[in-house]
Amino acid sequence: MLPAIPLALVALSLAAQPLTFADALARAEQRNPELVPLQLAVPQAEADAQAAGAMPNPTFSFSVGPDEPTVFGAVDQKLPIFGQRSSAIAAGRAQVPIAEGELAARKLQLRAEVRRSYHALAAAQAQLGLAEETARLSGEIADMTAKKFEVGSAPQLDVEQADLARKRAVQDLEDRKAALSSARIRLAASLGEDPEAELEASDPLVPLPQVASLSDLLGRAGQHPEVQVAEREREAALARARREKLSLVPAPSLSLEVEHLGNPPGVGVRGGLAFDLPLLSWNGGAIRSEELQADRAVARGMAARRRLAAAARESWSRWEAAVRRVRFAADQLVPSAQKVAQLARVGYDVGRTPLANVVLAESEVAATRSRAIEAAAEAWSALADLEEAVGAIP
Repeated sequence: MLPAIPLALVALSLAAQPLTFADALARAEQRNPELVPLQLAVPQAEADAQAAGAMPNPTFSFSVGPDEPTVFGAVDQKLPIFGQRSSAIAAGRAQVPIAEGELAARKLQLRAEVRRSYHALAAAQAQLGLAEETARLSGEIADMTAKKFEVGSAPQLDVEQADLARKRAVQDLEDRKAALSSARIRLAASLGEDPEAELEASDPLVPLPQVASLSDLLGRAGQHPEVQVAEREREAALARARREKLSLVPAPSLSLEVEHLGNPPGVGVRGGLAFDLPLLSWNGGAIRSEELQADRAVARGMAARRRLAAAARESWSRWEAAVRRVRFAADQLVPSAQKVAQLARVGYDVGRTPLANVVLAESEVAATRSRAIEAAAEAWSALADLEEAVGAIP
């Protein structure tokens, strides 16, 4: 079993902010500064799509002179009615799902990042609790040995050995405090919090969650945000290529001319219709460039699928191995080490076991429980990597 956090640690952490994993995720999505640019990219893409549908402004001209016509005015309006405007709007709107997909991809990465840092903090808290308990036990053994030495039932070697074990436990305790501080800073950075925030993970390291089978997880690969972004980029490139093709279609320009004639006096009105002649620019390079962008997006999507599938398999292998280690430690290693330590303490109390055996047995209990905590932390890290490869895992 993993160690519980002792009362001393709880007393030292009264100023800390207890935080569940769900709360940590919510805070990260609200406050992480790296999300802000991507969140703003979505309304920006929507605004760009709206701007793409804007009609061209009419042209107004006016002139006055002594020659006929003495006053002349004209209004010209270009009408992109043969698919030019609709294709421009479609090309603009195609950027919106790309921005949304990039935001979803970053949120997925952030979710995995928070999972890693949150459970790394939980592991650091558990390691500190274990170090405090070990330091307390080492102190008890050192005190007991000193009393035995005073009455002549323990040699000086036992006193020095017990004191050395106590000093090692104190040093390990200081190291665990430093590791806890680092873990808090990493989690605070993911959450967009003050680095000095006294965060405390309230969710336990164990039990570990149930996860779907690898085949089920791999079946969701097509819905991964990175793959979806590549598909949306292909569609956007094809939409831009269509826009370039339709820009070659002549768009009519309507004109209305009004002129004042002096001889004989009167007002003349004239209408006109004009078309662009696509003789000098066929947009062939622009069209081909967008088609190649679409091909590149397809290639990126295929590469992403393969890379994510490989990452999912590797993460799944690490997850299963870590889960086995956690279960074996809880069911076998920790109970066995505790039993050995208990027998060593009893034997030492009655004078049949040397102190070295007690120190070694207690050290093995601490090491075994520490390795169990490390295995649980590795399981959560592997789960975060798996989540990043296949999509959000509840």
